Amino acid sequence: MRVLVTGANGVAGQGLKKIANEFSHDFIFAGTAECDLRNLKDTILYLEKNSIDSVINFAAVSGGIGLSGTRHGSMLRDNALININIFEASRIVGVKKLVACLTTDRKSTRLNSSHANISYAVFC
Repeated sequence: MRVLVTGANGVAGQGLKKIANEFSHDFIFAGTAECDLRNLKDTILYLEKNSIDSVINFAAVSGGIGLSGTRHGSMLRDNALININIFEASRIVGVKKLVACLTTDRKSTRLNSSHANISYAVFC
């Protein structure tokens, strides 16, 4: 099984990369340099070119409270595009399994009232 792991340069992607050899799957780790998931056509082509069976989507634009405080609108847009495109591209090319998740560190979940208006992610 060929498994695409997006967000390969992030914390979760790096963590999976460290233990990937414990599994019998053929993992392909991709970051933005390999595929810009904000672009649907590029995402479809990347999945097709690599014959992907399954996707673990860790990809996100992040940067903590500092970055989100100055770019929260563009971060919302980019993260929405990333997730919509990976779902749509997976559907189009026939990916069999898709795992999508959102990670955060403990500090950013404990926002005080001065940061309460900084919101760029939808938690489900």
